[in-house]
Amino acid sequence: MPDNVQWLAAAPICALIGVTWHMLYKQVGVYAALLIYGSKKTPVQKILVLEEDFKVSIDDAMRRLGQLLQIPNDKLKLVASNYDETFYEEYLSSKRSVLVFDELSEELEYKVSSKRSLKALYDKMSSNNTALVMPLFGQGKSVTHLLVSPHKSNNHMFSNEEISALQTLLTRVQSTIEADRRIRQSRALANSIAHEMRNPLAQVQLQFEALKQHIENEASTEQLRLDIENGQASIQRGRQLINIILREVSDSSLEHEPIAMSSIHKAVDQAVSHYGFENEKIIERICLPQQSDFVAKLNETLFNFVIFNLIRNAIYYFDSYPDSQIEICTKTGHYENILIFRDTGPGIDETISHKIFDDFFSYQKSGGSGLGLGYCQRVMRSFGGRIECKSTLGEFTEFHLYFPVVPNAPKAETLRTPYFNDWRQSKRNSEHRVIDNLQPDNPTPTVLIVDDKEVQRALVEMYLKQLGVNSLQAKNGEDAVETFKTNPVDLILMDVQMPIMNGFDACQKIKELSPKTPIIALSGESGENELNMIQKLMDGRLEKPTTLSALRCVLGNWLNKSTESISSEIQKE
Repeated sequence: MPDNVQWLAAAPICALIGVTWHMLYKQVGVYAALLIYGSKKTPVQKILVLEEDFKVSIDDAMRRLGQLLQIPNDKLKLVASNYDETFYEEYLSSKRSVLVFDELSEELEYKVSSKRSLKALYDKMSSNNTALVMPLFGQGKSVTHLLVSPHKSNNHMFSNEEISALQTLLTRVQSTIEADRRIRQSRALANSIAHEMRNPLAQVQLQFEALKQHIENEASTEQLRLDIENGQASIQRGRQLINIILREVSDSSLEHEPIAMSSIHKAVDQAVSHYGFENEKIIERICLPQQSDFVAKLNETLFNFVIFNLIRNAIYYFDSYPDSQIEICTKTGHYENILIFRDTGPGIDETISHKIFDDFFSYQKSGGSGLGLGYCQRVMRSFGGRIECKSTLGEFTEFHLYFPVVPNAPKAETLRTPYFNDWRQSKRNSEHRVIDNLQPDNPTPTVLIVDDKEVQRALVEMYLKQLGVNSLQAKNGEDAVETFKTNPVDLILMDVQMPIMNGFDACQKIKELSPKTPIIALSGESGENELNMIQKLMDGRLEKPTTLSALRCVLGNWLNKSTESISSEIQKE
């Protein structure tokens, strides 16, 4: 057959193959997948197609991914890099792109030189029942998230194809995951603002109620003036808190803020004297620096906010750790001077100390946004220094504020003015008196108030007094359980978010002791999970700060004695 005839015959065949090749390839792939896997798509294809699911809902996409990989229900986790995974994070960022448990066990048999580090990694994954850890890297090449998976339910190993598909999928959805993280952080910030503002608002409400009561009792002019001053102080504390939050979330540059030389003793005195303490007892637990004064270049306003943040973090645990104190001291050096802020509260786990200055990192503090210490670090850097943390869990926490030595500076004594001691002694004590002794045989009902904030407890106590009801107080869930064991209690008003033991855990323990004792949530929580837990574990819910009418209604519903007879002397609110 002539060559031209052969080409004429071959050309249509080649064209047909070229046109139908892609379709044929897909069909062959489908039939091969059906033959091998029993499905039209291979496991790799099923993984990659989840990219669109991640854009709709990351949580739902993770559940589907877990099902595809045959991971037990909800055990496949995509977690932000935090203190629980510090060990994995450091190893991944320096040595490899993925950790597979079965591969580690094989390496241990052959690599004697690195056996110690591999053994530690193997033990960590084994104790956590972890089969695979895969990192997601951010723009700065640091680990932002970890995909953590237990062993498959069928005990099969992860194939190379599955691992490659997972890496491809995570790379493709990285921007979606980051966007979702920022949204969640914004929600956490909004929740923190709402949480922090409840306390000053409750203080204002408390002072108004006290003023109203004193007016009705025809109290002296001096007492009424004191009530007004206390109310104004509460408003000032609220303003101060708003300013702190606004400072924390501001993106404005700190380097351009004006700085001036100051005695560090004077700067600390002024900062502490301007802080809005709730009562004088807190002030008495603070010891200010007395020796080794030095000159520092700083911006007074920014420095005040640093001290405010450190004080706020420390006194958060004062009720739960009644023996804790704050001690501020100084050390001088040739190149750097140090201001040391020490509190003897719960301390910080050393495994997370390197994370506490990261934005949005919060540890064991309900309602915290995690912005405060990151802001402190930025301020100290704007002064040419830095802040570091040293802590022992269960003993103390120290924040070291480093300031560069100021050359040719005047003596610190010439810049120092003692403010704090005079202010401390002239400070009025506005603390509300708490009922300590209750008669055990008193037929009047007794309500246990559980809240980590003293002002919230004081407000509810005032309302209960007006309703003729006795009250006991507890500052956290653990304290509430012990108080309940040793005192007759008819009803419990329980906060949810508290240190040491939260309200949910305390509720479960108390219900085990006395299932019929009504427990009413006294909380401002509005999250879906929290509301579901309240509905499941507790008998009702009151918004915080509560009102006299709302409290009267609860007592009328749950106590045998109606609120009208309990409080016949109260005619109106």
